[in-house]
Amino acid sequence: MRIEALTLYTRSAADQRRFFLDVFGFTPQNSSDTTLTLQVGDSLLQFEQQDGWRGFYHYAFLIPQNQFEAARAWLAGRVPLLRDAQGQEVFFFEGWNAHTVYFADADGNIGELIARHDHPVSGAGAFSVESLVNVNEIGRVVEDVDAEVKRLQQEAGLLPFGSYRPGGDFAAVGDRDGLFIVVKEGRPWFPVRWPAARGMFSAVIETPRGRLRFSAEPSKP
Repeated sequence: MRIEALTLYTRSAADQRRFFLDVFGFTPQNSSDTTLTLQVGDSLLQFEQQDGWRGFYHYAFLIPQNQFEAARAWLAGRVPLLRDAQGQEVFFFEGWNAHTVYFADADGNIGELIARHDHPVSGAGAFSVESLVNVNEIGRVVEDVDAEVKRLQQEAGLLPFGSYRPGGDFAAVGDRDGLFIVVKEGRPWFPVRWPAARGMFSAVIETPRGRLRFSAEPSKP
């Protein structure tokens, strides 16, 4: 699966613009007073301002598998890294063979840089915002995780990634190129344990069934 484009709500496009342009060094793409569009490797990430928006998201950017330490230092020089209850800020997921670090953007969304060491993409030279490979993950908060896993398989041909146990509150669906992180509403997001809240987003994704437009609405499981 590949996330070609992802659209999220924001409380303030201006605040997100200052964060991603001034702090991270992105160049905006066709933005307006109420929208911000960023080129993240081969993905587009757009924020659309909505008055009264109170939700938050989890998303991840893929980085070259050989540049994790450089990416960690780059990120830590710009924003505080999010930590778990033990104060740890660098994480290795053995089952995914991946290193990650986390940050919060201007809206309090949980962002992540993930280096998948089984992914073939490598980088050279100094790490920068231009080194980001793509939008690699988006959190999908639902009432019924198993029902969503089944729906994604039926409608998009997407399969669980890694270990999946029916009846649980978490499932990753897709592959190393792109994942829906499907969690039950209220489940704490790692590493900060903020309860997951359902919210609207839309995406254009490449799947085994072709190019699909995906819409996640808070009123639907």
